[in-house]
Amino acid sequence: MCVQFNEELIAQGIEGGKKTANMLRNTILESYNDLYGELPDDIEIICKIYANIAGLGKAMVRDGCIQNSEDLRNFALGFTQAKASFDFVDVGHGKERADSKIKGILNFKERLRAC
Repeated sequence: MCVQFNEELIAQGIEGGKKTANMLRNTILESYNDLYGELPDDIEIICKIYANIAGLGKAMVRDGCIQNSEDLRNFALGFTQAKASFDFVDVGHGKERADSKIKGILNFKERLRAC
C-alpha cells in the first residue's frame, strides 16, 4: 500500500506526525465500523511505514513539498511516538530496502498462520 501524507502535516514535524497517526487510526476504525459494525475499544491497529528518510526528505525539499528535510525526520518521530503499534522505519539508502522489509514481514506472518 502506498501512503501519501499531507505536506502541511509533515511541515509540523513531531506534532504533525502524531496528528497523522491518530487520524490514520481513526479513519481505519471508522471505515471498518461502517463496513462491519462496531469494533471493541481494545482493538490494536498496527502500522509500519518503511522509507529512506534522508533520501525522501532531500527529494521532498528539491520538489518544493517541504522547506527542510529535518521536518520529515521529525514527522517520522512523531508518527512513531504517537502509538505503540505505529512505526515509521528508516531503512536507509539502497534500492529495494523497503520492499525487502515488507516481503520479510509478509513471510513472517505467513509462517505464523501455518502454526
